Amino acid sequence: LTEILAAMKSLLAESEEKPLRAVIAAAGPVERGRVTMTNLPWTLRASALERSLGIPVFLINDVQAIAEAIPYLQPDELRVVHKGAGSSPEDAAVILAFGTGLGKAIRFGDRSCPSEGGHAQLPATPQELELLGAHRPTYEDVLSGRGLERLYRRLSGSSLPAMQIAKGEDKHARKAKQWFARFAGRCARNFMLECKAGTCYLAGGIAARNPDVFYTREFLTALDSIPWPVSVSIIMNTQAGLLGACSVQGLDGDAQGRS
Repeated sequence: LTEILAAMKSLLAESEEKPLRAVIAAAGPVERGRVTMTNLPWTLRASALERSLGIPVFLINDVQAIAEAIPYLQPDELRVVHKGAGSSPEDAAVILAFGTGLGKAIRFGDRSCPSEGGHAQLPATPQELELLGAHRPTYEDVLSGRGLERLYRRLSGSSLPAMQIAKGEDKHARKAKQWFARFAGRCARNFMLECKAGTCYLAGGIAARNPDVFYTREFLTALDSIPWPVSVSIIMNTQAGLLGACSVQGLDGDAQGRS
């Protein structure tokens, strides 16, 4: 964190035009100008960052930043997985971001809302719980890089890094990806049902680098039980969160403009 702050100070010192503000998208719940990172031992405070950087600082949840980017994404930055009847901009949309953890956010019209639903308990059968080797697994325990590693380890008895599993074609890697797709479909379906959403966006490095996982029967079958037409797309732009942070305006009553 100290190195990141030093880099930001250096960038500000070299800039010919001083930025009006900084918007920082962080992986964790934002409360009263403070965010405790979910998977890192860091706590960011906007007030402390403002004193250090000398400009106003606004904190936003990282997946909410992706939700803010939705209107600015170009057609070639999206890959359609499942095409529904189409939805209006006023309809609810949900975002699932698969990476180091699992992030969620919701978009209603031109407003976005963060979610910590990745830490909710994953509904699973007794057989699935035995596979996962966990008593009460959360969605994030399975639908993340470490979750893919867990699935592979339980299936094969050996360990591999998530990136190697994702590229692997041996029977255990294929089976791990099938289970990942099945649980991802369940997660997407439940989130869309909870929010009555017509659109689901799949984001994060796992989705963008491994889109074929979501074109499978294991993922798509879960959508069949949603009683209205839905669309699912993968956000291929892995910098969508940066784009969203740049476009933040008016969150929590704080008019931000483009930063």
